[in-house]
Amino acid sequence: MKLSENPAFQGVDQDFVSRLETILSSANYKSNVEVLGLLMAISNEANQKNIPFTPEMQLAILQYFKSQLPKNQRGQFDALVKMLSSKKGF
Repeated sequence: MKLSENPAFQGVDQDFVSRLETILSSANYKSNVEVLGLLMAISNEANQKNIPFTPEMQLAILQYFKSQLPKNQRGQFDALVKMLSSKKGF
């Protein structure tokens, strides 16, 4: 499901959501460090635009990003998310 179609992003600036989709779609060829940097940049841009990331939006972003990854990288991504979640990250 595209982020623009996700109920968590209803009422959010659609230009920002479109940019978010583009960034996340291009991230599947980047290293883990680069991906974390992209996620931080997205968070910073949202803060600058006064767009609070709700837990539902965060989950939708992670699910969208995971769907863009090659299948052989999804397990590693799940492990990373689980580790970060246990630290109350993202």
